[in-house]
Formats: sequence, C-alpha cells, structure tokens
Amino acid sequence: MNNKKTTAKKTTIESLVKELYLQRADCMKKTAEIDQVFKDEGIDIKFLDKKFGDKTSIKSKSKTKGKAKTTKNRTHYETSGADFVLDVLSDKGALTTSKLNEEWVASGRKGKCYNTLTDLVKANKIVKNNNPESRGSIYNIADTIANSDIHKTA
Repeated sequence: MNNKKTTAKKTTIESLVKELYLQRADCMKKTAEIDQVFKDEGIDIKFLDKKFGDKTSIKSKSKTKGKAKTTKNRTHYETSGADFVLDVLSDKGALTTSKLNEEWVASGRKGKCYNTLTDLVKANKIVKNNNPESRGSIYNIADTIANSDIHKTA
C-alpha cells in the first residue's frame, strides 16, 4: 500500500514538473518575441536591465545577495587607541572620562574613547574608579592605582 502512495506522488510530481517546464518554455519564447520587437524598432533595452535587474541570470543575483557593501572609511593612526589612552594616562595621571574624551578629540581622533576604555579595563591595563567629586569615572593605569588615594569600586 505504501508503494502505491509513493508511485502516485511520484507521478503527480512528474506531471507538475512537466507542466512547469512547458510554461517556462512558453515564457522564454514570448520573451524572445518581445526582444525581437524591441530590436526591430531600434529600442535599446539595456536600461531595462539596470532598472529592473537582469532576470535571465538568477545565479548571479544570489551570489551577491548576502554580501554587505563596505562604505565606511576607517582612519588609521600611528598609535592604536589603547596605546594613546595609556600614553595620556601615564603623562597626566588619573583622568576623568570627559578629560580623556577631550584629549581623544584634540588629537584628531574620530568619535569617543568609551570602547577603548572598556577594553583596557577588561584587560586590567587601567582601573576604573568612581569620581568622588562629581558624576562619572576616573581612570588610571593599573599599576599606579596602588599609590593613588582613590578607592577602587566593585
């Protein structure tokens, strides 16, 4: 009984595929006729490919579908962001986040230094402490924090 169902499904699928194949052949024939009319009338249809996409090559479309365009221009500096922050902290001592950002922008760097500060804290190269005088944090190089009077926060 199971074999009859499988045979029936196979026959149904084969007939559907045959019908679709015939429809495809008919569409291709009609497309060729349309192209010939454009050619006979002297109409350039290349602009249609640009406007609506080339429908004849499905594979070429699927290859480019998942690729992102990179339009972001990154600026490269002589020193990395981490080295810059460490140099500033070693030269000037403990600084607040806003002072570090001022130094960052004054040096011509784009954006802010928040991500770099987080990376350095996670790498235990600098220590983040609460600012007792106002809102925000104070950053210092990790080995010099023992000599500072600022207490480390949890």
